[in-house]
Amino acid sequence: MVKKNRLILLIIAISCIALDAYGAELADVKGWQNTYWGMSPQELEAAYGNQLNKETNPDGTVTYTIKNFSLFAETLFEVQFFWRDGVHLSKVIISPESLYEKVDLTGLAEQILSSLKGKYGEGRTVKSESSPSSNVIIGNKKFFTMGSKFVQIHWSYPSTLIEYRFHKFEYAQSRYESSIMLIYQENEQSKL
Repeated sequence: MVKKNRLILLIIAISCIALDAYGAELADVKGWQNTYWGMSPQELEAAYGNQLNKETNPDGTVTYTIKNFSLFAETLFEVQFFWRDGVHLSKVIISPESLYEKVDLTGLAEQILSSLKGKYGEGRTVKSESSPSSNVIIGNKKFFTMGSKFVQIHWSYPSTLIEYRFHKFEYAQSRYESSIMLIYQENEQSKL
């Protein structure tokens, strides 16, 4: 009987440890930095103060951005805040000041991805492809590239979906265009 009780206690202990480990993987992310989903524009202003640029659009909605935000190294990023119903924060996009930098951002992209993986785990690779030389159309312009690389990784939490995107075009004479984008957005399922 004593051995049976010890076995039952051991099974319960192992189950608790396994549930704790499983629960740790399901930890929630409820926003980006000093934000949380559903916060009001006034709360955002209180959180970021004079770092915020506030612009009223022709349709009456307000756009908030942070310019020259230092995320990693010397690269400056722009942070854009998006609203559900105009009053509830629902998405934050972080990207370099210009959509495509005329430099190779591979090292910075790898540093950011490493940091994200350290914080959120491996994530789910949605797309990872490298292409040899080809013709690429961006907008209404056609370019010949020596190669390109695109990586897209997602992390999903009960309240938040996080997306990492890196895109690089390599041209002749060691010219590059690179883009890094981080998207934090409210998980629509969290509102159900």
